[in-house]
Amino acid sequence: MSEHSSSQIEKVVNILVDVEGNLDEVKVGIEQKKHELRELAREAAEKARDQVIKEVTESMQKALDETRSEAEAEAEKILAKSEQSIKELKKKIDERFQEALDLVSKRVLGEEGEA
Repeated sequence: MSEHSSSQIEKVVNILVDVEGNLDEVKVGIEQKKHELRELAREAAEKARDQVIKEVTESMQKALDETRSEAEAEAEKILAKSEQSIKELKKKIDERFQEALDLVSKRVLGEEGEA
């Protein structure tokens, strides 16, 4: 082989070595980017999960608050109705009690025939 040919081969080999070195650097860069991408995806997934949990919790709390408010309003209606019924019952008891007293008084006083 001539000097020129071996020089040419040397140049080609050096170029191939440089290309191989560049490929190794690219491979390392690609692996780093893969790792960064995985890390970003993991962080995004955690953030999305946390956001979903927060939204579900808020939604459940809102539904619970609404249900509690509705139940309290219904309980107040029932209580008011019960209080009114108790007042009416007390009034009837008082009326009947007075009638009973009047009846007993008449009988005790001998006014049976007049009643």
